Amino acid sequence: MTERARLHQELLRSQAFLEQTNTLAKVGGWELALDTNTLSWTRETHLIHGVPEDFDPNVGAALSFYPQPGQAQLEAAIAACAADGSPIDLTLRAITAAGERSWLHIVGKRVEDATGARLIGAIQDVTEQRSAVDALAQSEARYRRLFQHSLGLICTHTLSGEITSVNPAASLSLGRPEAELLGRSLAEIIPLERQDQLQYYLQRVAENQSDSGLMELVADDGSRRYWAYHNVLDTEADPPYVLGHAQDITTQHLQERQLLEMAIRDPLTRSFNRRYLAELAQQQLEAWGCLVFDLDHFKEINDTQGHAHGDSVLVEFVAFLSSPLEENEVVVRLGGDEFLVFVPGARMERLQVLEETYQARAHLAPVRFSGGCAISRPSETVADTINRADMKLYERRRRERPE
Repeated sequence: MTERARLHQELLRSQAFLEQTNTLAKVGGWELALDTNTLSWTRETHLIHGVPEDFDPNVGAALSFYPQPGQAQLEAAIAACAADGSPIDLTLRAITAAGERSWLHIVGKRVEDATGARLIGAIQDVTEQRSAVDALAQSEARYRRLFQHSLGLICTHTLSGEITSVNPAASLSLGRPEAELLGRSLAEIIPLERQDQLQYYLQRVAENQSDSGLMELVADDGSRRYWAYHNVLDTEADPPYVLGHAQDITTQHLQERQLLEMAIRDPLTRSFNRRYLAELAQQQLEAWGCLVFDLDHFKEINDTQGHAHGDSVLVEFVAFLSSPLEENEVVVRLGGDEFLVFVPGARMERLQVLEETYQARAHLAPVRFSGGCAISRPSETVADTINRADMKLYERRRRERPE
């Protein structure tokens, strides 16, 4: 008797432990005897359905906790399991006795032993898990709608620059189908002369986890597109990826460039203007040099051959002055038929080389010209430097052409 009592106590403890764990996991058990159609529930199953423990369930009552079409699904699954042993595995919406909505996961199988054939299974309240899944699905759906319908340009790419997604606005901006862009490298849609900037961009994103700026891209028709972007690195993803958001500012960018060009360039010859010369001089940390030129008897060309021909002479003369120039050396139209060649960080040797070159090629110029040169002095104004070059121009003209 003592051994029987001990075993009984252990059984009770095991049952209590099982009930406690089932309660924590919100898992209940059920059994359906097929010969008598008798349904049995555990205590937790009663709690899940919101009924007291003395509630005596039957198949019809159990099915009533599930609104259609879930009720029909469960009824069909029970029938199939009873008939051929098909396992039951369903997640259905349910309504408790108190009218509270929930989601229940039901599993079951057919067993047969000395007591007869029956279905046994478990039922778990997965409302919280299902709510989390639904919330995530809704969040992803909202993001997808934002991604698809945003007027902003959205794309993602790896840290090596491989494009992994683009939204329709970005695809439209580049004139390239989404399928054509996916899997390609950013290097394939960035101008060759900007490839080094791409590598710096990828390095900055990796190091700073974000980057902002202006990116120049090549559209399908070969035109340039300008994107003002702010991209961030998603470090929580595995592997990390770059989420990019940009605005297509191509029109604005081109307009700004056009306005800048209008502000610093002569509209006829496309050479720089006197206003920009002052900016060039201010940017110099050391002396700069210049050669000034004046076209001989240019007024007679306008008077005898017309202003249209005079304009073409000015354009050709700028081309003549530009031909021997090196990087950062530019032509400036001072006004009328007066021009200047700006030479940054100049030494007299360079000015002399240019003077000799222009004289040697003078026969290629559209008109006869006179010139003089000067190098800026500390604290000297731009006008004073030009004036000293003009003095040499006039002196040379008097010496070489006394008429």
